[in-house]
Amino acid sequence: DEIKDVQRRVNKKILEALPVVTNEMNLEDAEKTGARALFGEKYSRVVRVVNMGGYSMELCGGTHVSNTSEIGFFKIVSESGVAAGVRRIEAITGEGVLALMEEMDNTLNNISKMLKVKPEDVISRLSAYITENKEAQKELAQIRAKLAGGMAESILANVKEVGDVKIVCAALDGLATDELRALGDKVKDKYPCSLSVLASTNDGKITFVAMASKEAVAKGIHAGNILKKVAAVTGGGGGGRPDNAQAGGKDVLKLDNALAIVDEIVAEQIG
Repeated sequence: DEIKDVQRRVNKKILEALPVVTNEMNLEDAEKTGARALFGEKYSRVVRVVNMGGYSMELCGGTHVSNTSEIGFFKIVSESGVAAGVRRIEAITGEGVLALMEEMDNTLNNISKMLKVKPEDVISRLSAYITENKEAQKELAQIRAKLAGGMAESILANVKEVGDVKIVCAALDGLATDELRALGDKVKDKYPCSLSVLASTNDGKITFVAMASKEAVAKGIHAGNILKKVAAVTGGGGGGRPDNAQAGGKDVLKLDNALAIVDEIVAEQIG
């Protein structure tokens, strides 16, 4: 709202066609007139004072229009912070605004063609697409949850045991990190003393998640140290806490070899 207000105020003064008058005077007299100096600027003894119809008066050595109407139009294109309590705006004027308007008009027309609607209907169509996408994402999440449930049954049935620690290792495809963690929680829920080392491949990369129950950690299991060694087999790395760790891998062809060393590492950790 403040940016829009500044833009409106500036354009109002441009349309008022204020005369722009410049005078040279000594710095002390210029400061007495109330002319605004720029932050960080150093001025000589004699300065140039630019007065725009009494509305804006500044010290400036640059060239200027003779009348504010020559500016044409003022459009703010960015705003940022440069110091505590200080904001900077950047704007374009004149033909630069016309070029921006043409670019934005072309963009709007291209979007309307892609959506197969009139330019004035773009927002409503995009809104409909966003709603449809949210619904599709919900349905996809439900489908993935069902698939994860089936995966959980499969991996829980494939359990090994080293000492008193139940070990579940599995290589899966296309699962996100949070989905791997959800499967790891199911392993802990079923086996009070357990370690799960799960991997998922996505676009040729591997994501590892290792989770250990409290009882397993008490027996010496450290999920982070396990994953460091497992991920290293695939040319990756990572780690984490004794009960929860994450790592990445690069060589998918070595994934089975990486998971195969988990039993040996567990045996070393629990002595």
